[in-house]
Amino acid sequence: MHPRESCEVLAKFQQIYDIETRGKKRSADHRWTWRQSEAKPIWESLGVWLDSPAARALLPKSKFGESLGYVRNHWEPLPLYLTDGRMLIDNNDVEQWMKQIALGRKNWLFTSSVAAGEGVLLGLRSSVNQIKPKYAAVFNLPHPQDSVISL
Repeated sequence: MHPRESCEVLAKFQQIYDIETRGKKRSADHRWTWRQSEAKPIWESLGVWLDSPAARALLPKSKFGESLGYVRNHWEPLPLYLTDGRMLIDNNDVEQWMKQIALGRKNWLFTSSVAAGEGVLLGLRSSVNQIKPKYAAVFNLPHPQDSVISL
């Protein structure tokens, strides 16, 4: 096991995510500047560490070595979010939304009527657009017949 090295790498990723949390409410331009000054140096130091002899000496078949291999193999796209303040650091929001669809798929088969199905669709659309469901009818969301959602 490599507790010291793994703690160092995890601490760097924690710092990166803390920076994103603090910059979340900023505009895209401010977020880009914030990332350049705060997160980019951490990514650069992580890259230097990954190329160091100490990191290269770790066994590639160990769990930690496999994790480092993943980071090395995806090094180009991982810090890509630094180039644009509008980009998210990860796709967790999309994955959570897809989980809602997957979990609800069987339940929606048993909606009692067309109106109930339209209500479910309105709620789903409002969550995607970050609108509280009780206000969704106020917004000009497309009619269910105008949209195609394949489940």
